[in-house]
Amino acid sequence: MSSQVNDGQVIAPGRSLIRAASAIASPSAQLGAYPYQWLFPGPHSAPVFENGQVTLPDENTTAQILSYEVPAGLRFVLRGVVFSFFTSGTPWVQGSGTLSFSLLVAGAGTRLIQFYNNVQTALGFPGIPSPVLGRLEFAPGEFVNANITNNGLTVDDPADQFCVAQLFGHTYPESEMLGSSQR
Repeated sequence: MSSQVNDGQVIAPGRSLIRAASAIASPSAQLGAYPYQWLFPGPHSAPVFENGQVTLPDENTTAQILSYEVPAGLRFVLRGVVFSFFTSGTPWVQGSGTLSFSLLVAGAGTRLIQFYNNVQTALGFPGIPSPVLGRLEFAPGEFVNANITNNGLTVDDPADQFCVAQLFGHTYPESEMLGSSQR
């Protein structure tokens, strides 16, 4: 595998690209493996669209909007996220407090997902999916949780305020994971 040269500096491909290339080169490793399923869904993948909604939590508290469990025997690839806040009543005044959304993974332990921690969203954000740039993949049995934290925001009627989280992606059989035939 060749490397690119840039101003005298060698840029080597990442570990996942090297592993994918070796599987393509080896016929025995190709059996049942589809490289780059985190980017290009294979023939046995299934789309996932998870949607959750909660009313605005009390001031300075956190509420879970949704929890998606990765099914047994499958891997989940997250490709897009939407965080939104909507109101049908009197809106709050921008700057009077903040709402922050976070994605967490629970499985062998709980961890925050990098770049999806304390994401602040404006009132009435249209809910356009934010694409996941890179590989964000979860193992069977893990839970992907979306939470909302109310950081000092007060409203007249919290029942008319609601928070939405959506996850977009796909699942594929763990047996088709690149390198699984070599284990």
